[in-house]
Amino acid sequence: MSAQTLRVPWKQSSGREARRALVASLRDLDVDAIVVGEAEIVISELVGNAVRHARPLPDGTIRVNWTVRAGVVEVEVT
Repeated sequence: MSAQTLRVPWKQSSGREARRALVASLRDLDVDAIVVGEAEIVISELVGNAVRHARPLPDGTIRVNWTVRAGVVEVEVT
């Protein structure tokens, strides 16, 4: 199992930063390319929705977590 947490500023361009970090991490873990592509879409949508529809954390950021277990990727955005 592998888990990572990233904090990004509460702004639209943060989706790009989160996406790049996730993809690099998943490639380092040799996650299947199809799963990487799907996770990339999911994280983009979740970060975008957090910026459009939610408030930032008290420090002005969004927290992005991902966990990889047996080739399955779980993404959380707070």
